[in-house]
Amino acid sequence: MILQPLFPLYVTLPLFALMIALCTWQIIVVTPKRFDSTKGTWIRRLLMSVLLLCICLGPSTQSVDNDESVSDIVAVFAVDNSGSMSALDDPQDGTTRLDKVRADVESLVNYLPPSEYTGIVFNSVSNISLPLTRDVDSTINWARSITPEITKYSKGTDLVSLVSVLNDAVVHIKDVKPNSRIFLYYFSDGDVPSGEKIGGYSVLRQEIDGGEVFGYGSTTPARMLSYSPDMTAIDNLMSSADSGPRKSISSNTVDFIKDPSTGQDATSTLNEPLLTSVAQNLNLKYETRTSNEPVIKSAKSVYANSWIYNQSFQTKTYTNLIIWPFVMGFGILVLIELFFFISLGSLKEVINV
Repeated sequence: MILQPLFPLYVTLPLFALMIALCTWQIIVVTPKRFDSTKGTWIRRLLMSVLLLCICLGPSTQSVDNDESVSDIVAVFAVDNSGSMSALDDPQDGTTRLDKVRADVESLVNYLPPSEYTGIVFNSVSNISLPLTRDVDSTINWARSITPEITKYSKGTDLVSLVSVLNDAVVHIKDVKPNSRIFLYYFSDGDVPSGEKIGGYSVLRQEIDGGEVFGYGSTTPARMLSYSPDMTAIDNLMSSADSGPRKSISSNTVDFIKDPSTGQDATSTLNEPLLTSVAQNLNLKYETRTSNEPVIKSAKSVYANSWIYNQSFQTKTYTNLIIWPFVMGFGILVLIELFFFISLGSLKEVINV
């Protein structure tokens, strides 16, 4: 049993010492020999003061939970949601590149050891849209909620800004978890504006302990779905990755992004050389995603490291207030006090009549 005072002791103790001293003085000094209603009232008030003091002192018990295993892995998911990620490489399948990314992120989360997660979405701008969390459900819901960049605001992919945001995320992780091992999972089709540089990914090489770069798409040009939040048909197409098989896509059901120079449907292809270069700069493996099989090879590779089995156990201490017996006793005495107060008032009315 420990005490968890509800109020500062320098306030609680003097106040209740005064109350208890007053009640005791009334019982011993003012009514020392007789036992009447007045003495009974002060005895009740003394008991109420003692019970209320017990409540304010916060008697508690502590329980310790050592069952939650904690690894020192932080998985960073960097997801490209630029317009090209809404490309339909297989119109009959009806699955966009971003749909496949959602499924792959969920697969990784489910197969990785107990980890912490953070997520970055990038296009012409980059931002951390999933703060550092250990909540698996929140991470999966974040992945399912990623939508393509709105077409009318699309300006391509800025890889330089992504490096800056990635660096900020790594710095934050190292600040709050100095001994963490950072695994970066990078999802993109590499389709960037002509002449776009890959950025200074090499500066992150020393901070990244593992991960993989995943490429989506093919060398065959694919049309890209136009996305606007007010287009119900597109919203349905961009639903979460677990929504089941999609219907085949035809030009009569949706709009496609247009090439402003020709007025024809714009197309996108996988830029494998660029993604390979990104992987090399980060000292990571590169894989082109060509099937619907879950991405578990990379997750299993984490288990191949001997240090993953040296998981610590997070000790959590829970404090449980045990004040209900005192509250019940105090409540009973309050009811008794009210009964006598009301009874005395009724008696006075009878006497006055």
